[in-house]
Amino acid sequence: AVTQQWQQTLHLARSLPNAASILGHLAVGYVGGAAAGASVAKLRQLLADVAAQTTAVVRGRTAVSSLGPAPRTRFNVSLSATRSFAGVTLPLAELHRARKRHGASLNDAVLFIIGGALRRY
Repeated sequence: AVTQQWQQTLHLARSLPNAASILGHLAVGYVGGAAAGASVAKLRQLLADVAAQTTAVVRGRTAVSSLGPAPRTRFNVSLSATRSFAGVTLPLAELHRARKRHGASLNDAVLFIIGGALRRY
């Protein structure tokens, strides 16, 4: 029942060329990533939650825009001829120790660091 509801909701979300469609695609990626380490019960609950949220957006009960405007950053303004670049050097041995400690890949560790930096920015 949950799977059928999810498929119907996803089909409806994908057929709309707006924020609901984007939300549907994001939900697929989110569920796919979470499914790798989730139990069946947790995955069912996750699917039900995502389906309910997506359905609410599609049917207009919840607006994606209700989150308010995004803060002004260098990532959401018009492009100009000016470019910025920042770099950092990280000790590879420490990255390997951290990734092993958490059972992750080196790529996961680097993406975690980048994500944290962007969140704080």
